Amino acid sequence: MVWKPEDFSKFTYVTSVKISPSGDMVSYTLNKVNIEKNKYENSVVLESLEKRGARYFLENASLLSFSPDGKKLLFMRKNEESKEEELHVLDLATMSSKKIFTGKNILQTSWRDSRILALLTVRRREDEDLFFEKEIPVWFNEEGFKDSPKNVVKILDVESTQVLDEFEDELITSIIWLEGSLIYTKALREDPFKYMDIFRYEEGKKEKIFEKVSFYPVDSEGSSLLLLGKPQKRYHHEHDFVYLWNGKDVIPLTEKYGLNNSFGISTEVWVPSIYPSPKLKEGAVYFLSLSEGKTILERIREGNKETLVDEEFVITCFDASKDGKVIFTAVSPTSPVEVYLWNDGKVERLTSYNEKVAEIMKIVPLRHFKYESHDGLPIDAWYLRPERTPAPLIVFVHGGPKGAYGYINYFLGQLLTSNGFYVLYTNPRGSNTYS
Repeated sequence: MVWKPEDFSKFTYVTSVKISPSGDMVSYTLNKVNIEKNKYENSVVLESLEKRGARYFLENASLLSFSPDGKKLLFMRKNEESKEEELHVLDLATMSSKKIFTGKNILQTSWRDSRILALLTVRRREDEDLFFEKEIPVWFNEEGFKDSPKNVVKILDVESTQVLDEFEDELITSIIWLEGSLIYTKALREDPFKYMDIFRYEEGKKEKIFEKVSFYPVDSEGSSLLLLGKPQKRYHHEHDFVYLWNGKDVIPLTEKYGLNNSFGISTEVWVPSIYPSPKLKEGAVYFLSLSEGKTILERIREGNKETLVDEEFVITCFDASKDGKVIFTAVSPTSPVEVYLWNDGKVERLTSYNEKVAEIMKIVPLRHFKYESHDGLPIDAWYLRPERTPAPLIVFVHGGPKGAYGYINYFLGQLLTSNGFYVLYTNPRGSNTYS
């Protein structure tokens, strides 16, 4: 079968996934491409792990998170007329929902408990004819030119839908609760996203708890704060590792293993809505290690590192429950993205949204091989072979200095191969997924 550029719209894209704190329910966002309207159409799926196959759908919605008590599901809808975003909570006991907030440019949310929610928003000029930035160069991390925005953090009571408190600052990149305090990270303008300050906010008062560091908070539990990055980087492209702050000391958890714990493999059309980050559940730390073109799901518990999933595919997002289950999405060389569950040493595929489409499209296997660099260093490479040979070869070159290819079903590669080309991907020296 000869693939066409518009065939990417035949696939279903799972872009985020969450598991309830107790591990009895999972939820994820499905994206479908509407070529005629030039847009993605989203829906949230909620499924019980105890009653497999019974799914509840929320149309025109994107998943955010379960509440800490597991009784509510937070999701977002886009109002096409007003261009505003609406936050809703779904009561999982009654399966009824209510709107709790309406506003523009909602970037992040974080639960303090099952009633109080923090929102990270950004206030821009909203002027289509004027774009003003007082700082050069362009920012990294998909930010581009910032247009001199102001961040506004709002603390919302979900029950009354009232904003209880709010404050402003610039260049806030993340928010997370640590017990009763809100922890937020502020990027420094010099050498953007290489150095950050971390603040504690409580009852109108701000306290700087870390200055000019290269890590940022990704999760918390009790008085412990989970950090991703490094205490201080010399270069942007250095590996990110996992650390634990107990309120006094920053304890390195993954430095000694040498692999990057921050996502960095080219996923092409399978890119998640939010990149995966380490999780802290019941004292155990769950994280991804990037290794030779794949992602390894690992856990550190009571000081011991365990490998949970190590297969020839790429995990694009994941979440963990208090009882030790892990829900994740993955894409392999022969399978588009689907939802999987790891539980007690076993991996189970929960969805098959793309199974029939993949059968019809006849995906060409991605073949792996190694070759030696000029100094003998083994280099990972993958190729796609067309039906008829000999054939011309197209070589893909990833971005740098931290890009990588891997065990992915690359749509563009399949498109070219079905049209008579060899396609080659390589991870030359300096690529991600290596120590």
